Amino acid sequence: PMTIHAIVEVRPEIDSVKLDKIMIERPTAVVGDEDVTQMLEALRQRRATFETSEGRKAESDDLVIVDQEAFDEEGLMIPKGCGADVAIPVNREMVRSEFVEALTGAAEDEERETEVEFSQDDADPAFRGRKIRFRFKVKEVKERILPDLDDDFASEVGEFETMSALEDLLR
Repeated sequence: PMTIHAIVEVRPEIDSVKLDKIMIERPTAVVGDEDVTQMLEALRQRRATFETSEGRKAESDDLVIVDQEAFDEEGLMIPKGCGADVAIPVNREMVRSEFVEALTGAAEDEERETEVEFSQDDADPAFRGRKIRFRFKVKEVKERILPDLDDDFASEVGEFETMSALEDLLR
């Protein structure tokens, strides 16, 4: 004779439950002025635009359009690191700090270079464990423009006629 042992889940038998006796308290969130200000600033950041500024030197949060080349330790070009009209944000949270340092203060038609030492566990095998020299030819510097927090902004964000209506919704 064969013996099989099994563990099986079964639904419990419930005779009757009186739901009218159960009280559920709905949590409420307190949204203060600081919270509203932070939410409005986040919306404003997402709606930023970039405009070309003639003669501008790249600053934090600008967008720099470059032709980019990459070279290994022997000076051989690495095609994967090259590109035309590459948009690089001058923002340490978005790109490598070496790029930000090289491009800060750069103006149209300038050339800049930087070296980046990639770690052995870098996600890209073309760069993993290598020291790469990047060369940038700046084609354009675009200034980041944040919209004003006014009634026009509120109507662009949603169907709000005024900023106070948007603020009321956020509360």
